[in-house]
Amino acid sequence: MRLLVSLPRWLGDTLMAEPTLAALHGEAWERLTLAGSPALLELLAPALPRAERLPSGRRPVARSWRGHDAALLLDGSTASALAALWAGIGRRVGLRFGPRSVFLTEGLHPPLERGRVPLGLGVHGRFPRRLPRPFGQTCVELAGLLGVPVVRRIPRLVVSEEARGRVRECRAEKGPFLLVQVGGRAGSAKAHGAERWAAALGELRARGFAAPIYLAAGPGEERAARWVADEVAGSVPLVDPVVGLAELAAWCAEARLVLSTDGGVRHLAQAVGTPRVTLFGPTDPRHTTESGAGELGLRTPVPCGPCHRERCPLPLLLCQEGIEPGMVAGAVMGAFSR
Repeated sequence: MRLLVSLPRWLGDTLMAEPTLAALHGEAWERLTLAGSPALLELLAPALPRAERLPSGRRPVARSWRGHDAALLLDGSTASALAALWAGIGRRVGLRFGPRSVFLTEGLHPPLERGRVPLGLGVHGRFPRRLPRPFGQTCVELAGLLGVPVVRRIPRLVVSEEARGRVRECRAEKGPFLLVQVGGRAGSAKAHGAERWAAALGELRARGFAAPIYLAAGPGEERAARWVADEVAGSVPLVDPVVGLAELAAWCAEARLVLSTDGGVRHLAQAVGTPRVTLFGPTDPRHTTESGAGELGLRTPVPCGPCHRERCPLPLLLCQEGIEPGMVAGAVMGAFSR
């Protein structure tokens, strides 16, 4: 059988799907094609050398998908399900919800939560109250519809020695270091905020943390990240925001510890085996945590969360403000010294 896999759009979701992709790669397909963003395909390529790569934009082009017998749609997009139909792919597998269900031949309905809110969480999940569970689990179950078992559940990435070497050349100071992902979309409730990051790192320095600190941010986030870098006592260097994902993975692999919010860099660090301190603001850890090994999560219970909203309707981000600088500094110092 010739199988096409449509990857998720987001880095974190793609990394959570990596164990499933590796299991598919181990099967004897006549043809295995991965369709997704060029950056994500490049990141996965070293570990999945037999898979063909099909770069695609936000909306897939049906004609480029032709020549496959089955499509595993991990992206949750109605456009991809429709593209698979127009491409003449006879077997279309994915999550059944919304309009995309019409275009699938096989699928699973997302499980729903019922009853009261679990202890420590402030609100019910948003309608239709999907059960909070790791995306990787969903991928495992969808692969099961194709008869492919997934044994390994923790994401794993191959980091080249060349990429590690470039990171070592960029570092002025040698020895163990802390990598902090301080970026975030402007106005996003999921971003910790430049002022909060500066306060947390300032508290870390005030407590005598002497190891080198490097800051990471994505393209378009340079201004806020530079402000944080300049605010910290002694200033700290900023990793080039335009480096590729493979090199960012190398930064995570070389670090002693990665401090970030619940985003893509957190999953990169897990995939390369680096310990993490993760700040959970409006996000529910149960959605993204397959295993808590090697990770210390920080969150503060609030009556309005976890809400998973991109924009907070309140004048004050209670979930982010509740993660105080002292909490972050104490967690980092404890985790870094292990």
